Amino acid sequence: MFKNSKQLGGASYIELPIEYVGNKRNGLVDIQNKDNMFFKWCHIAHKFPMIRNKNRVTKYKQHERDADYTGITFPVTLNQISKIEK
Repeated sequence: MFKNSKQLGGASYIELPIEYVGNKRNGLVDIQNKDNMFFKWCHIAHKFPMIRNKNRVTKYKQHERDADYTGITFPVTLNQISKIEK
């Protein structure tokens, strides 16, 4: 899908190609995080959609306490997703 792709760590950010982000109908949000909590920010962005500046982590920090991440370590592993879904 992406040229020269490699496995990234949790704190990595790669700007998505404009054909994905530029199309507002596809629903993609390219959150620019610099921490290991990318999954958390995506989850909060899904629960609390923003109208403007939706790619900024600072827009979602106000909702950090609205979701319980007790017992979740970041970056999230596959076996933790079921805990988050509950």
